[in-house]
Amino acid sequence: MGDVGRSRLTLFAFLWACQALVHHEFYSRWLAAGDPAGWLVLGFGLLLLVRPSSLPLLVGLLVSSIAYNVRKWPFVVNHILLESLVNATVLAALAGAWLVDRRAGAGADLAFRERAYDRVAPVLRAIVVAMYGFAFLAKLNHGFLDPSVSCVADMYGDVLRRIPFAPDAAWARELAIWGTLAIEGTLPLLFAFRRTRGLGVLVGMPFHFMLGAIGHRTFSALAYALYGLFVMDALVPLLAGWRAAAERRVGAAELARAALLALRVAVVAGAAALVAASLAGAYRAGVGPFLVYRVAWVAWGLWSLAAMAAYFPAALRMLLAPAPPGAPAVPAFRWLYAMLALVVLNGSSQYLGLKTENAFTMYSNLRTEAGYNNHLFLPALRLGGWQDDVVEVLETDLPELAPYVGGEERITWFELRRVTSTAGGAFGVRYRRNGGEERWFHAGNGEGGDPELARPHPLLAARLLSFRPVSARLHPLCAH
Repeated sequence: MGDVGRSRLTLFAFLWACQALVHHEFYSRWLAAGDPAGWLVLGFGLLLLVRPSSLPLLVGLLVSSIAYNVRKWPFVVNHILLESLVNATVLAALAGAWLVDRRAGAGADLAFRERAYDRVAPVLRAIVVAMYGFAFLAKLNHGFLDPSVSCVADMYGDVLRRIPFAPDAAWARELAIWGTLAIEGTLPLLFAFRRTRGLGVLVGMPFHFMLGAIGHRTFSALAYALYGLFVMDALVPLLAGWRAAAERRVGAAELARAALLALRVAVVAGAAALVAASLAGAYRAGVGPFLVYRVAWVAWGLWSLAAMAAYFPAALRMLLAPAPPGAPAVPAFRWLYAMLALVVLNGSSQYLGLKTENAFTMYSNLRTEAGYNNHLFLPALRLGGWQDDVVEVLETDLPELAPYVGGEERITWFELRRVTSTAGGAFGVRYRRNGGEERWFHAGNGEGGDPELARPHPLLAARLLSFRPVSARLHPLCAH
């Protein structure tokens, strides 16, 4: 950590490694599966945490994380998709900056990192604003405002389980709904303007600490890392000043460096202990407050408090003594804004009929399927008809489809075809498509009576499009 305060890209690399490790610990199926790609992400994440100034390690984390997550597309959650898009944006910016500097004959490593940061930071900030904007827009629907089904009212139950003295009353759930709307509607506006970015951090950090405390620490970790982009110009000199003051107080720079080295070793040893505990089947072993699995949550909580302790003074400095606006040393790459366009397209996809999963509509109660639209004012356009092509599964011996039999959930034809065309073996399914007549599909060795259900989707569609189950209820309960 001793070199974190030397450049803005170095500090961002440190923050990005932190969030990557939080994600990797939370979604840890790779460990039980012995996935080499998962071990690669862990290795690069830990090494970058120890040496955040290393460009090869940063590139290694970006590439390994993209490769690890893209294999699972489209079945990734919203913030994992956003993480991959940010990874690709930073990687493209580093490659572009290297090519530009090579042609110009520029050299110095520290100067390169500063120029690379200037090339990519405005684009990443715009991506954050877009993500928050779509998250807020999705919540402007009748379901989210209804306390009987609202996802925020449901999450308030998580608050009650952790804070039993919180008021368990209808007005508290109403307050949670409108408070969430106020915060998520304010954040993109605050982050969109230079003068109010510090205030956005002051509002957003406690909000994400609360979200993390009730079980959403991965999304909060991503937010903490990206928030650094909005206070970076104040944060780097602040950390450098703290480091210099600590060295003066200790009385010897060598002693301070030794303490930082010991901290690095402790971080790596702690991660190794968590991995060993999981491999030994003792990840949830222990007694009372010493349960091993709580260590990860405690580590996240301590990191959150440390991030707030650093971000808040930087944000206040920006608000109380704003620096005069100045042009960056180099402008951002304009072509990188193509990634912002992809983020906007992804956020618009549910309204366009393109997909309903990982479209930044997380826990919003937004419903646009089966010809129904509960948004307060946005129309549900249709560039594709997949959302309205819904199947009721009546009978099946295929385990993947069993949850849809006799319940309130339907499956889109797109997802039914994904399941039946890849299941293999012999099975049958009786279904009704779009309320029509009952039909049977029999499959044996991948072949069935309905040719379309036996044919896999084209690779691009299979990787990019995903649709959640469709509730038959007019006012469905909260779902991701």
